[in-house]
Amino acid sequence: MAARAAIPPLTDRMEHQTGDGALTCIHHRDNFFVGIGHPRCGTGFTAHLLQAAGLRIGHELVHHDGIVSWMLPAERYRNPYRDALGPIGGFNRIFCVTRSPLEAIPSIIPENATSLSFNFRKNILRAKFGETLPAQKTDETRLLAAVMSYTLWFELCMSFLPQIIYRVDRPEDDALLSEYVGRPLLRSDEIYRNSRPKARVRDFTPAQLAALPPDWLRRFAAIAEGLGYPEDAAIIAGLGG
Repeated sequence: MAARAAIPPLTDRMEHQTGDGALTCIHHRDNFFVGIGHPRCGTGFTAHLLQAAGLRIGHELVHHDGIVSWMLPAERYRNPYRDALGPIGGFNRIFCVTRSPLEAIPSIIPENATSLSFNFRKNILRAKFGETLPAQKTDETRLLAAVMSYTLWFELCMSFLPQIIYRVDRPEDDALLSEYVGRPLLRSDEIYRNSRPKARVRDFTPAQLAALPPDWLRRFAAIAEGLGYPEDAAIIAGLGG
């Protein structure tokens, strides 16, 4: 696996392509791609898969052809990690990267222990939905916070009406993404995955979700169905009674 290169200045990454500064008019470019998603759900892999196809698309960094970042739905001009775009509703090419909710939850639980990531999402979701992700002192297993974050953040993503949903854990979706970006895509072991196998709750089972409030299980099941995971949705719904 190759080491990450140093990050060049934004203006170099955009090559002054408009002549008026790095971000001028990129909203109106049909070949500028904006990928959104949730942390630990495949945005890093997707960016590097697209890079391997020859596209200059950054992971959490604006490059000439686009950016893939879970933080963009917040529509802030400054994000806790790397680049931000501000409002994204005006971009022409928005797509959403997703991962099976039942596979993602064991990775999101430790992600929520990272204060920068967790507090950023907590503040955005409280402002957008009036819902507050619970702190660990009231959510000892951290399971409810993970479910709420996945559910609400992907509801936020879907509010931007992404043109495609790319299920990163479904290789058959590679053809969909390939057609969308106009490049052949090829998965390989050389593609950087940004995975953290040690940062994962290994003893998680879907049955543990039965202890969560039924209203959240119903909402969790609905977003699972909407993102293209009907099997997960059926399991989640069955636990809600």
